[in-house]
Amino acid sequence: MDKAESSYVLEARNLKKSYGKGENSVAALKDVSFAVKPGEFVAILGPSGSGKSTLLNMLGLMDQPDSGDVFIAGKKTLALKEEARALLRNEKLGFVFQFDALLSEFTILENILFPALISTRAKKASYSEARKRALGLLEHLGLLQIAERYPSQVSGGERQRAALCRALMNQPDIILADEPTGNLDKANGEMVFKDLEALARQRLTAVILVTHNEEAALKAFRVFHMQDGALSEVLGVQS
Repeated sequence: MDKAESSYVLEARNLKKSYGKGENSVAALKDVSFAVKPGEFVAILGPSGSGKSTLLNMLGLMDQPDSGDVFIAGKKTLALKEEARALLRNEKLGFVFQFDALLSEFTILENILFPALISTRAKKASYSEARKRALGLLEHLGLLQIAERYPSQVSGGERQRAALCRALMNQPDIILADEPTGNLDKANGEMVFKDLEALARQRLTAVILVTHNEEAALKAFRVFHMQDGALSEVLGVQS
């Protein structure tokens, strides 16, 4: 990769993906290419069935394209073995979904710690250091008071913001957010959007938000629109 390309923290090149065969084949991604730099907050808009989730699965290394490739920090990922892909996901990517997916039998703090416990970094850092970092994330988002509570004991907005803390636990370069406010009321949704925007501006974390909510895209620095598997950038968006 040349110098210009190496500045991208994530790049999708000519991604194509179809499901089914023959006459029943459906093109989910049609030659999709785009790139994101550190500190960019990108929104991908589009109706249900447009290919947004398929694209997010590719970017998150949870599925593979029929052709094309995804580069994470300049590294090609298509040819990597699953173990190497899993390691890259754990160290470079953080995920936030519509439903928080917190484990009910563990406290909020324990849920946030899980990424560090399964990371190779955990072998180099003590549990106390990981715990200190988790508590710092909770404090940063104003959630320190719920650290020892269980998910059933806190609000939906608090759970979703705790899920964001969990996504940040391994200090990823990229956050992939799939309809992260779809299960929240407007006030809590606004708080999550502000958190994501602050991540990009203050921590230089690249944030890729997939949504069908046009109002949500107003927080983003760049906006793309997806329709029938094709991706195009919406020009004129102000950061």
